[in-house]
Amino acid sequence: MSERYNGWANYETWRVNLEYFDGDDFERFDDYVQKLYEDYEPPSWAPIGTPDEDRDRNARIELAEILKDEVEEWICSHMPEEGCAAIARGWLLAFVADVRWTEIAAHIIDSIKERIEIPELAE
Repeated sequence: MSERYNGWANYETWRVNLEYFDGDDFERFDDYVQKLYEDYEPPSWAPIGTPDEDRDRNARIELAEILKDEVEEWICSHMPEEGCAAIARGWLLAFVADVRWTEIAAHIIDSIKERIEIPELAE
């Protein structure tokens, strides 16, 4: 396992955030994140934390999956499946497999929360 790198979980997470997401205002995720928070329903089983913590965790996990898919699709669309490029494509996909997507998602959600209002949980 990698050690923390520049304040991020590991080198891979730092690098993908720096190269792919840095400089993005994340507005393209505003509606999606707001909907995640609005549509959240606490689980029927005992939550791990408070309802707000569980809602935050759920949003991070859901957004992390979107981020992972986006980066993997970008790699696949730019790297052919034939020849030497196929080797580089495999290396890139292996590299991003070690990214802590939920950490990047938390960073993005924090940025979005500075701009938009997240509704309170219904009692």
